[in-house]
Amino acid sequence: MNEHKCMWNHAGTALLISIWADNSVQKQLRSTLRNQPIWDGVARCMMKKGYRVNGKQCRTRIKNILVRYREVKKTGILDGSGIEPFYTDVDRVMTIRNKQASAERPASSPDVPSTGN
Repeated sequence: MNEHKCMWNHAGTALLISIWADNSVQKQLRSTLRNQPIWDGVARCMMKKGYRVNGKQCRTRIKNILVRYREVKKTGILDGSGIEPFYTDVDRVMTIRNKQASAERPASSPDVPSTGN
C-alpha cells in the first residue's frame, strides 16, 4: 500500500473516529503498549468501507485529532480548531478513558510522599 500522506475527508474521519471510539477497540488500546496490530485492524475496518488507508495513517490521524482536542480543552476555543464536527464524539471517548484511567490507578500509599502541590 502507498505510504504517502492520506488526505482525510469528513466522512473518512467520522468513520475512523467511530471505529476508534468502539469499546472493544478502546479496551485493546488500553491493554497494550505495542498497539500497531490494533491500528492495522482499524485500517481493515476502514478498507471494508472503501477507504484505502493503513494502520499507521489511522493512528496518525487520531493522534492529530487528539492534539487539537487537547488544545481546545486547554484554550476553550473550539471555532477554527478543525475538529468542530468531531469534538463531541472525541470528548465522550476521552471522558470515559480518563474516568477509567483514574479508577485503574492504585490509591496513594501512606509511605509515599505526595507530589501534588
